[in-house]
Amino acid sequence: MGVSMKFTDLDQYLFGQGTNYEVYKKLGAHPTTYRRKKGVYFAVWAPNAQSVSVIGEFNDWEEEANPMEKVGPIGVYEVFVPGAKIGQLYKFFIVGAHGEKLYKADPYANEAELRPGTASRITDITDYKWKDATSRLTAHSLYHLLFALSRTFLFYFLSSFSSASATQI
Repeated sequence: MGVSMKFTDLDQYLFGQGTNYEVYKKLGAHPTTYRRKKGVYFAVWAPNAQSVSVIGEFNDWEEEANPMEKVGPIGVYEVFVPGAKIGQLYKFFIVGAHGEKLYKADPYANEAELRPGTASRITDITDYKWKDATSRLTAHSLYHLLFALSRTFLFYFLSSFSSASATQI
């Protein structure tokens, strides 16, 4: 796992402050190469867990096959799984604070299996190119949209308030 994949002390600090705006690049499943082996780096935030492992098609859903290592005090767990491949399904197996066993989908997954299944699917979106630029909101266009909506809401709120008070007089 490259240096950029590991959840560093700085990542933990920024995540704890709520200012790690690129945490999606660290949490979830990320295909990579580590020590000349291809596989997938997995990371998840499970602050109250006793233990976490990743289970999936790459390890026959074996709960103890790929235990994850806790990184720092904030409850992030990570592991590199050699041989895991794009397209395979996976979940996180979590043993909770009171010993309960939970099978959880990845909240940072970029793809999931179709219902009724709930597993996440390993995907690689590093080279994904958006095909319809009109559907993407930029920060600037989002600002203008929210500004227009707030003005409209304020106008209707004030006009309904003034007309309601006029009818009570």
